[in-house]
Amino acid sequence: MDKNEKVDDKLTLVLASVGKLWKKRKFIVTCCVVVEIFTIIYVMSLPRGYRSQVVLLPEVSSTTNLSGGLGSLASLAGIKTGSMGSEDAIYPEFYPKVLLSAPFVLDLMKVPVTFSWDDKEMTTSFYSYVMEYQKVPWWSYLTAWMTREEKEETKGSPALSDSLEIYNLTKKQNTFMKAVKGMVACRVDKKTDMVTIEVQAQDKVVAAYMADVVREKLQRYVTDYRTSKARKDMDFMEKITEESKADYIEAQRKYAAFTDANRGLTLESYTQEGERLESEMQLAYTIYSQAYQQFQMARAKVQERTPVFLNVQPAVVPFKPSSPKRMATVFMIGVLSFLLSCAWVLLKDAYMSRKGK
Repeated sequence: MDKNEKVDDKLTLVLASVGKLWKKRKFIVTCCVVVEIFTIIYVMSLPRGYRSQVVLLPEVSSTTNLSGGLGSLASLAGIKTGSMGSEDAIYPEFYPKVLLSAPFVLDLMKVPVTFSWDDKEMTTSFYSYVMEYQKVPWWSYLTAWMTREEKEETKGSPALSDSLEIYNLTKKQNTFMKAVKGMVACRVDKKTDMVTIEVQAQDKVVAAYMADVVREKLQRYVTDYRTSKARKDMDFMEKITEESKADYIEAQRKYAAFTDANRGLTLESYTQEGERLESEMQLAYTIYSQAYQQFQMARAKVQERTPVFLNVQPAVVPFKPSSPKRMATVFMIGVLSFLLSCAWVLLKDAYMSRKGK
């Protein structure tokens, strides 16, 4: 009997709440309609953006017994071979920080891009595209008079000729860097080390092209870092090889000149001098031969240290815009406004009832 009474009480409470909401249905509908109108205006005013992504599987040096090919297959199967003990100081987990660093972002300023503008095909620098050809919501123009001076300073392409000082960026360069950080994203799957690079732009061709450019520059950055020590050693050995080769050629020339000038002479002094020059020539040749072998080993080391990137998914031109999600946003805001207006009616009625008591 007690359980039935509790069920009846809950049912009565629910019916009473529904009745209160029904009485206030005009208020609830009005709130929902007003909120939805503002939401539609807001969402429709936002520029459409297209997102293109690239998926990479970088080779990671490891102390495991898996070779590079087997390691890549294991990563594709969802098995991480591990980067502990790796010779790299830049693990894939660090790629997002590298990609959004100031030197990396500012290196994109002069990249030429081609896009459609007013049914015309235009080609300009990525800096000019970001600063001049990216559409903004209409309310940005309402506050344009407040930031007119700032816009004049950040508009145009003179920033390309500005001196690039990473520790002392100009206002134009800083504005460009912030805008690009909002357009470029990088994610790393910790289990497989797969790197996903995404670029969003208002032109779909620019989005796909810049995704490929960012991928290429990231690969070059990682490659340069991993091979920097080996390339320095190779350059040093190349210099030593060239010097030892020059010494050998000079010693060979002196020996040949002495032999030609003293052909037929049997004096002991000439014989000893000839043997000395020949010994110097042989020693110079030995040094040159050893230096050349070391140089070839250094070149092989550079090739060994050069990482391999498997391009799992190349950049493609997207067909549909990725943002804003207009229908989903309108639906979610509509549901939220309905719930909040219902809660407002019930809480206000409960407060007034308690206050009346």
